[in-house]
Amino acid sequence: MVIRHMKNLFFGTALIYLAASCNNNEKEVTPEPKGSSYVIQGEIAGGEGKRLALYIPGQNLDNRQITTIVDGRFEFCGSLEKPENAFITFEKEHEQQDGYMSIYEVFLTGDTIKLKAEVAEKHDNLFLENDTILQSAINQYHHATNKNFRKAYDGAMVFRDSIKNDSMRRHIYPAIRSRLISVYEQYYTNPDYSVVNLSRLRQLTEDRFLFDPRDLSEVEKTQLISFFEKIDTALEGTPNYNVVSVAMANLNNTGKDKEFIDFTLPDMLGRDQQLSAIIKKNEYTVLDFWWAGCLPCRKFNKANKEKYEAIKQQGIEVIGINVDMGRKQWESASRQDEIKWVNLYAGADSKIQGEYKITSFPTKIVVDRNFKVIEVDFNDLDELQEKLFSFSPLEKEKL
Repeated sequence: MVIRHMKNLFFGTALIYLAASCNNNEKEVTPEPKGSSYVIQGEIAGGEGKRLALYIPGQNLDNRQITTIVDGRFEFCGSLEKPENAFITFEKEHEQQDGYMSIYEVFLTGDTIKLKAEVAEKHDNLFLENDTILQSAINQYHHATNKNFRKAYDGAMVFRDSIKNDSMRRHIYPAIRSRLISVYEQYYTNPDYSVVNLSRLRQLTEDRFLFDPRDLSEVEKTQLISFFEKIDTALEGTPNYNVVSVAMANLNNTGKDKEFIDFTLPDMLGRDQQLSAIIKKNEYTVLDFWWAGCLPCRKFNKANKEKYEAIKQQGIEVIGINVDMGRKQWESASRQDEIKWVNLYAGADSKIQGEYKITSFPTKIVVDRNFKVIEVDFNDLDELQEKLFSFSPLEKEKL
């Protein structure tokens, strides 16, 4: 079990149905299961009465299964259209929505997974430790190799200081990156374990510090592409496959200039909204990427809600693009923050993050009505308005 920032979780459309044998599960049984069935059975010490959740990325967090540890045991079961990774979590941490949670990754491939673990508490998080996979060859393989994969990250640190980070990129990251690629090549190229390999490859390609395409050599890019080519194409359409395919396509797109890429996303009423249709109606539009557990994101929402109408009158629109794992998280945070601008949901596994190369939150991208990305730094909407309308004619030509 590891504790991760929720935006670093590894998360297509897999349908899941609960079989009647899962009589302790809190979700209702849906008949006519499709795809291959799976069962997860656990023996848990020290967790009596605690509620566990099973989050399957292709299913969306809102549709997670929930069960309770009774007599030291729990069970999940259902069916998937395609093999996929999933995460066992403690339901209490979903309810807290503080941006941090512990996860226990498993791989659902149509077999029965049996595990044994103990519940512990650390840094206000519940997690599973001293775990053993008793049954399921692919999960035993993951359990055995993941320690080596994690160890390959030793020495990887990120600092608030940009000078220190630049030094890490030049002197430390190349060796760590080489070590990770070597470990991946050693353990994660067997097509029989493609669902595990794909999850690890997503972890690498989403690491914008160690695997920033601008820092990769041509040899390293070729290696990553060759790893992806070994993934079973039967996984195409799953969240991990979608995200990694975008990363592969962007490996050679290392220019500093961002380009507008159109997407259609739902709003709070479920209506599809096309970004380009909104942008062309305004002088400037801010694409604001955020999620509920990002404190600076939430601070911006609350601090600028009363300023929105004034800048809207000046031809500046804001489009919030939320990347939470579940719609309920987005909807709850949106209500709490009383967001007044255009508010859309992309989810954690949308291709939009990869296409716009989003590496941190909040990220704000300003686009003019001609779909040209404008480089401008700002902290709030007042500062944005001041900067946008203070450009000289010559400066505007250079934008």
